[in-house]
Amino acid sequence: MKYTNEQWQMVFTIFCHDCFMFWKREGLSTAKAFEKARMETLSLKHDPFSPKGQEVDTQALSQWEKLYNQQTVDLLYAYEHKNAINELRVCSNCGFPIFYGYYISGSFFCCDKCAVDGAYNGNEERFTKDLEHGDDPRDLMWDEVYWSQWHYPINE
Repeated sequence: MKYTNEQWQMVFTIFCHDCFMFWKREGLSTAKAFEKARMETLSLKHDPFSPKGQEVDTQALSQWEKLYNQQTVDLLYAYEHKNAINELRVCSNCGFPIFYGYYISGSFFCCDKCAVDGAYNGNEERFTKDLEHGDDPRDLMWDEVYWSQWHYPINE
């Protein structure tokens, strides 16, 4: 089965996130870990999650690179140098730069796992309920728990 562009975007982002987490565990800064993970992602030739995975769709990878570009790396370094990384939209749980993900009561999370672990102490059921209630403007969770997409990682 040939992947859609959306599926490729997910493969690239998950792979980059996994590499980022590896480099963070190795003690690299957020900026350096992201830079290395980004380069590893851009070097992919096949689906990294499947034995003998299909060849990477170079157009999809190029599209992914437009979002996770060198400017993002430079921005991370600049904010890290100023000790102001918290001014960027990075995951509150793992530090990954966020272009799409969850906003939960003032914090940002890059994926379901980070949201559940970081904001709900592993309580996936509570997370799911809060997301459902977040769609109702009459509910207290309105505007406190939602998924969104941003064009720039600066938290303005």
